[in-house]
Amino acid sequence: TDDGSCLVIGSTFQGGIIFYLDGNGGGLIAAPTDQSTGAPWGCSGTTIGTNSGIGTGLQNTLDIVAGCTESGTAAEICDNLTLNGYSDWYLPSKDEGLEMLVNLDALGIGDINDYYWCSTEAGGNYASIEALKVRPAGTTVSSSKWNNSNVRAIRAFGNFIMYGCTDTTAFNYNSLVNTDDGSCIAVVNGCTDATACNYDATANVDDGSCLTIYGCTDATACNYDPNATCDDGSCI
Repeated sequence: TDDGSCLVIGSTFQGGIIFYLDGNGGGLIAAPTDQSTGAPWGCSGTTIGTNSGIGTGLQNTLDIVAGCTESGTAAEICDNLTLNGYSDWYLPSKDEGLEMLVNLDALGIGDINDYYWCSTEAGGNYASIEALKVRPAGTTVSSSKWNNSNVRAIRAFGNFIMYGCTDTTAFNYNSLVNTDDGSCIAVVNGCTDATACNYDATANVDDGSCLTIYGCTDATACNYDPNATCDDGSCI
């Protein structure tokens, strides 16, 4: 006799609605409602480097948040979300977003709208949007990152395979993933302040070495400034 505990697509479970099952006891859950009806992808002109497959959305989201200082972005909204007792939500990848929209809309649940941001970018100025109703179901289009669109967070459960960086010494180490995808980025210490005279464009971790006080550093000059750390060419 079935006790009603079977999980199927459309089941309410662990904070949201199941929209994908991997056949191994794991799957993906969508938040019951949208987290925003008008948020940008953010950081137009910056290439983050993301993936599109199922299981890659979490790492995409963390990489976007780490690589984009703009506030109020789709990825940041999902990353900061605490909902129904869970705080491990993220912006779905292109393939995850497709599964979510098509499967939930087919069941008539989840209050699905049209045009949702995915965490998969399409270059420095564009990112992927899933279109469901205005265009044929499951259509993926590219949109400027500064455009506003709907945002729906998802999370994983069970033994679902999550791809990302598993190297604890890496800059983008992700404690929530269980399968390394070769995306680990080595820590590079240095000055990350672009206004400093010793700014290091290759550094991803600031080591406190930034020099930002400009003036004359020549002790023999009449306008020598003992507090200056960066010579500005003003020495007389």
